[in-house]
Amino acid sequence: MEEVSQETIASEEASSEYYDTIAPGFVGFYPENFGYDSYGEGDWIATDKNKKLMVEYEGKRYEFTSRFAFDVLNGRPQKEWEDTIAQEYCNDLLSEFTNGGYACDVAEEFLPPVTKVEFVEVRHPREYNFANDRIKIRLHVTSKEDFTAWANRYTEKNWEDWARLLKDLFTSHSGFYSWYSNDPLVWAEQTKHYTDVGGLGEWPRQGSESVCVETLLKLFLWKESKLIASYSGELEQPKFWDSFQGRFEMSIIECVGSPTECNGDGFSIKTNTLYIPKDEAYKMDVLKENHNTASWKLLEEEE
Repeated sequence: MEEVSQETIASEEASSEYYDTIAPGFVGFYPENFGYDSYGEGDWIATDKNKKLMVEYEGKRYEFTSRFAFDVLNGRPQKEWEDTIAQEYCNDLLSEFTNGGYACDVAEEFLPPVTKVEFVEVRHPREYNFANDRIKIRLHVTSKEDFTAWANRYTEKNWEDWARLLKDLFTSHSGFYSWYSNDPLVWAEQTKHYTDVGGLGEWPRQGSESVCVETLLKLFLWKESKLIASYSGELEQPKFWDSFQGRFEMSIIECVGSPTECNGDGFSIKTNTLYIPKDEAYKMDVLKENHNTASWKLLEEEE
């Protein structure tokens, strides 16, 4: 049995304090970035309205039945695909908080005391007109006392930008009512200088702690890691492909691959048949073992 050092034990105990919050800056699963429904266009092998797909391989015909109508039989389950991407996003956040990525030159005293960014779940809004996909995380810190001290140091150091960010994110306007003040002095007062982040708001609401912690992290990432913190156009921010989000989007496929397990070359939409050449026998295994396949069978040859 591997011996665990006292330093490791102490570190794990220190990081047992955490905040439940939302991963700052995640743009959501749009089809044009890493959306499950369209990434790898042309690679899909889908069933017809009767949940059937015909396959021809080595002179024999097979019939595959999907679990749901119009299912994708060469794809991974959408939840698995999204969770994998969300986990990678959490990994990239932790890198920024611990002197990696864009934040590699930040002085230690101005790094948030984060020890782990734990992925909890992907949340989809019921409607997308006012909200987007979000990643719920558990932010482990060395201690909440250390996080409070960091929040005060960092907001004091970047006071003007902190004020700009709050004004941009929490100013009510047509179609948006803010439950929180846009004044940094009010934030400091309501949270007792960040010793009680759940006290944010004139009438503290469920989720106030999450909003406060997420916004503090957003300030850090905007200042140090090229995060696009808002799409209002009011803040000075990098172009998308130079940003934290843009870099993540460009590199994510290298980490998680594609939502498909095999390409759709040889698939005829007209006949709803996949023609598999002899040297691509692996496609038969993918289809037979696919998460979305309900059953399959070899068809009798026509007389």
